[in-house]
Amino acid sequence: MHPADAELVQACLRGDAAAWRTLVDRYGRLILLVVQRTARAQGADVRLEEAEDVVAEIFAALVRDDAAKLRAYDARYALSTWLGTIARSVTIDRLRKRSPAAALPEEVADPEAADPARILSREETTRAVTEVLESLGPRERLVVELFYYSGKKYREIGEILGIPLNTVCSTLARALEKLRGRLGTPP
Repeated sequence: MHPADAELVQACLRGDAAAWRTLVDRYGRLILLVVQRTARAQGADVRLEEAEDVVAEIFAALVRDDAAKLRAYDARYALSTWLGTIARSVTIDRLRKRSPAAALPEEVADPEAADPARILSREETTRAVTEVLESLGPRERLVVELFYYSGKKYREIGEILGIPLNTVCSTLARALEKLRGRLGTPP
């Protein structure tokens, strides 16, 4: 049993910003190393910037859906081992998404939804949004993910990331401006 890890996770789940910073400070470098090693083991060349983006994605995944993944932590195991497993999984998933030979979605009951032109259009849109999100800096992407995917409020995001409320607002606004510009959508 790892009581210190369990206490840290529980503090994070209670919304303790200092505990979240401790978690990131304590395990961020380890996760980065796991991401880099996993990529090398898969024969992939990953730039440091991309590896850091994967680390941000992992921390975002921990708090997504009301911290469902973080709540799943089992205190019988070392937090470092558990986070390493998540890091390997997320890295492998990210490398698979890179692959140009992505399979088309399975046929669905609605014949119009299975129309090749619609499937291609959906895939192109999904790919474009994913690429644009990946082009954001780690903090910008994390703020976007916490706000839109996890439904967090500005105040909650500020507490999680340990940044002022006005920084959350400006970071989200800047990220959305970049997303609009890169996707070519009007404001």
